[in-house]
Amino acid sequence: MQNYTGVIIRKIPGTLSKEWKVKVEDLPENGKYAGKSINTTSDIQGLDVGIRVSLKVIKTYGNPKNPYEKLNIREKIPVCN
Repeated sequence: MQNYTGVIIRKIPGTLSKEWKVKVEDLPENGKYAGKSINTTSDIQGLDVGIRVSLKVIKTYGNPKNPYEKLNIREKIPVCN
């Protein structure tokens, strides 16, 4: 299953710290999501704007001719100094 990387750009207002807007990094390995902003969810504690995260597909909806995927934050990516 494909994993994606991105950076949290904002918290979606009116939610209980679970929904985030993530800018997927513009890298070839991020495929069709490269450079796009998506809404995603997570139960991970300590998330904030500017944190780099790993994303994964948790479910595919729709029919075989027109599927769409739901992405979820899998984990925070540690900063290497």
